[in-house]
Amino acid sequence: MLCLCSCTSRTEMRLEQALSESETLFEQKRYSEAMTSCSEAESLAQKLDDQFSLGKIYRIMAHISNAAYSYQDEIQYLRMASDAFGNAEKPYNRLYVDLEKGMAYYNVSDYASAEKVYRDVLYRAYEVSDTALQAQCLSAYAALALEVSDPDPSLAIDMLSRVANDLKCPLSSSDRGVLAYAYSLAGKESEALKWAGKAVATSQSPSEKAQADFRLYQIKSRLGEDTEALRALEAV
Repeated sequence: MLCLCSCTSRTEMRLEQALSESETLFEQKRYSEAMTSCSEAESLAQKLDDQFSLGKIYRIMAHISNAAYSYQDEIQYLRMASDAFGNAEKPYNRLYVDLEKGMAYYNVSDYASAEKVYRDVLYRAYEVSDTALQAQCLSAYAALALEVSDPDPSLAIDMLSRVANDLKCPLSSSDRGVLAYAYSLAGKESEALKWAGKAVATSQSPSEKAQADFRLYQIKSRLGEDTEALRALEAV
C-alpha cells in the first residue's frame, strides 16, 4: 500500500513537471519540444486517470497546433480537451475550450459548425451569468455573421451593441473593425468610416493593425475608392 501511494505521488510530481515544462516551452515558441512534453504529460495523466490534467494538456496541444498552422489538429485537440473537462466535471473550463473550438471552426471556414458552437456556448454562459464569456462569444459570433454566404450586418451590430451597452465590456480593435464592415454592408458609410478609424486608432499589435487596415480596404472597395483601397491593402 505504501509503495502504491509512493508511486502515485511520484507520477503526480512528474505530471506536474511535464505540464509546467510544456507551458514554458510553448511560451518560448519551442513548439516541437512543447509537444513532446505534452505527450509525456498525457501518458502520465492517463496512467493516473487525471481527466482535469488531460483537459489542460489537450488545450496546450491545441494551442501548439494553432501556432503551427495545423488547424484540423487544433480542432481535434480542443474536442478532446472539452471531453476531458466534461469527464472531470469542470464545466467552466469546458465552456472556454468550447468557445475556442468555435473560433477554430471559424478559422477553417466551417461556419455552420462555428455557429452551432457559439449558440451553445452563449446559452450556457447566460445560464451561469458569465458576462465575460458572453461578451467574447458575442464578439466572435458578430464576426461570423459577416462571413456566411448571406451576411447579416444588423445581427453583427446588435451583438456588439449588447457587448458594449448591456454587458459593459469594452470593444476591441477587432470588434470595431467588424462594426465598420457591418455598417458598410448596411449602407451606412459615414458610420463605417468612423468605426474603421477607431479600429485603426485602437489597434495594439501588428496583427490588430493589419485586421483594421483590411476592414478599411473592404469599405473603400465597396465605395469604389480604388486608390484608397489599395493604400489600405498595402498596409495589411
